Amino acid sequence: DARTLFSPPPQQRAEWSAAAGELLAHVWRRHDKLARRIHAALEIDPAWSEYKVLRQLMRRHASRDALFAALEQGTALGPSERLLVEWVLYRNNVVLRPDYAELLFD
Repeated sequence: DARTLFSPPPQQRAEWSAAAGELLAHVWRRHDKLARRIHAALEIDPAWSEYKVLRQLMRRHASRDALFAALEQGTALGPSERLLVEWVLYRNNVVLRPDYAELLFD
């Protein structure tokens, strides 16, 4: 599960996060075409602020499950694509919950 990668033990969180971030940034630079495709499918720009990414994704998806279901309808999601989506969510502190959308954007 990709989420485990992003949920290390508390005492190691900063170190793991930095290492994972460096590794994934390197991977996505080497696979720019895949990263562009995922950003296009999410309809987000990698240069956007966390708030703008969150707002865009919340407008279209009520939950993580809904986001992945929508992506799977539009394209085949292999392990690389899933990992990139997980990373985008993590990197932008995206938590997709209907009650959050009501609080933040009502």
